[in-house]
Amino acid sequence: MLARWRKGPKNRNGASSGFCKQDEINRNRERCDLDCTDDIESSHSVPQEQHISSEMTSAASKEFNNLILQQRFVEASSYLIMLEHKYSSKANQSEEDLGKELKDVEMMYKVLLEQVSDTVTSMLTIADTNPQLLKNAVNTIIQEEQEDEKYVTGKTCTPSSRSRPRKWKVKCLSSLRNVAFSRLNEFQSYTSVDSDCSVFQHLIFLGKQVKQDLIFIITHVKPCFPEEYRICFIFSMHFHEYFSSEIKQLMKKIQLEKKVTHSLLCWILNFYPNDILKSKELVNHIDEAELGSLIPTDMILELEKRYFDQVMEDSKMWMHKSLQQEEDEWKRGNIPEKLNGSYHSELAIDIIEIIHQAEECAKQICPLIGESMLYKMLTELVLFLKSYKKSVETFEEKCVHQKNYIPVISANVNNCFHLRSYIDKCKTEYGIDAKYMSNMILKDIEEKGLKLLSEPLFLKENYTKLLSNKWQSGSDSMNTILTTTDQHLQDFSGLKAPDLQEELLRKTHLYIVATYISHLLKRKLRLSCPDMQQTLAEEILQDVHDIEILFQKHDSNSGFLNQALRSIAEIIALQHIDAIKIEVCNLVREYPDIRKRHVLSILRIKDNMTGADRRSILNVLSIVERNAPSEMQELFSHVLFENNVLFSLF
Repeated sequence: MLARWRKGPKNRNGASSGFCKQDEINRNRERCDLDCTDDIESSHSVPQEQHISSEMTSAASKEFNNLILQQRFVEASSYLIMLEHKYSSKANQSEEDLGKELKDVEMMYKVLLEQVSDTVTSMLTIADTNPQLLKNAVNTIIQEEQEDEKYVTGKTCTPSSRSRPRKWKVKCLSSLRNVAFSRLNEFQSYTSVDSDCSVFQHLIFLGKQVKQDLIFIITHVKPCFPEEYRICFIFSMHFHEYFSSEIKQLMKKIQLEKKVTHSLLCWILNFYPNDILKSKELVNHIDEAELGSLIPTDMILELEKRYFDQVMEDSKMWMHKSLQQEEDEWKRGNIPEKLNGSYHSELAIDIIEIIHQAEECAKQICPLIGESMLYKMLTELVLFLKSYKKSVETFEEKCVHQKNYIPVISANVNNCFHLRSYIDKCKTEYGIDAKYMSNMILKDIEEKGLKLLSEPLFLKENYTKLLSNKWQSGSDSMNTILTTTDQHLQDFSGLKAPDLQEELLRKTHLYIVATYISHLLKRKLRLSCPDMQQTLAEEILQDVHDIEILFQKHDSNSGFLNQALRSIAEIIALQHIDAIKIEVCNLVREYPDIRKRHVLSILRIKDNMTGADRRSILNVLSIVERNAPSEMQELFSHVLFENNVLFSLF
């Protein structure tokens, strides 16, 4: 009896498979028999009631049976073609006898087709171990196709017109769809999709199996087929179709949480096209464009939108929580910790991490998705920073007497430094406006914080009172000023950016010297005795020395400010008009923003000087060449009077 080829339980990798093992093929072959009265277990089987004629049993059947047993499919095909032509040439044979003989031939054709088809569908099992058998089956198909072509073009004529063309190529290759689908279905049992993280692993596993199969096909199967059969493309097309169906089903039956959406997009837009289709082993054998999109574009866009919405929703929530936690720390009066000497806040780190993580996860899908995600996150950052600014302003206004006031302001200034540094490093063509707006908000927060930090003791009237007492009562208020300023300057060390520390130090130094000069000049101090003038000059020089020591301690680079006080002391001490003129010229050259009223106020302290002498000295101002002062050279422009009130430096 001719038994059908049984499907083997394992594939070449040891997994359950629908393909025959060679030993199973041999066992089936041994059980083969051309007693075609028995049932053939196949879709190609001969109906049980059909019988091969007794005349053929003794000759044709025996020959055909031997060829099948030896797996000489090409010769079996040639033998059957010969029989077709032979019977078509028997013009003197009755139609009834001819019909019986042709039926017997068709029965043998069905047996041969079954053997060839089973061999072809077993290609993933036998191509590396028995390539000659596969080639023999393929050559049989080619031979039958050639015979079909002869019949269609009229080059041959047989009475079996109902059987020609037989289309073995179509029949055998069309069965490969079931081969591809069955193979991947078998691998389904090794994975599950009952959790979010398993979706991606499930698809990755199937993708790797497909890649291995396609490499095997290119290496072992493809050489057995003619190039025009495009055997590699056929399998890749069927695998492609399977994945398309699988993903669509996953989208329907699985709740698309953020992780699942991300996994699907990663697989569709990154892993499948890049790690499989464009891998170095397959890129020259598969035309990705011909395969087409894995799923429709509208479904991909729907997945992308869902993913963006999910990420943005989560990001907003975590940004809000981070700010709320920071506000709670402020309200409780907690002083921020110091990290490497600077006041530290987790807020900036949290926000940067939220944005960075969203961008990096999106980049795993593809660079374009990462670019779009960064743009959306920078846009959301603008909204967050507006809320952050309101929170900072509320704290600055309502919590001025809290012990953590200065540390919190310093920490917020440091946050601006960290966030601005990160924003400047973000490379995006689409988020330029968002980056600009974010930097402007950060600049406002930073400048307001620096303004508060740079106002010595926060209350300028304290300086006014102390300096007024100094000149009125000769008290030791200058020591109090410098001691308190020293404590205030120590808070600057809590700032992260060195340039901010230097700027605050410069402004405070400028404030001290400008306020000192202002209170010295605006009060009606008149000294007619040279000794008294000398005593005042020495007192000023001593104060300059103390101021200099204080700011040198904090590494100030604004020593030129101290020189202005020395020059003023020198002018007060000098008694010779020409010497005073020379010193005034030096003062004007060094401080080009000094004005006539400043010099006049200094000269008025010297009550023993005549009006003519003062006018003579003031005349030198018109002949001294001045350069436009830079911001770093300004001093006397901050020593202004209006109704005895000093204009604010800030």
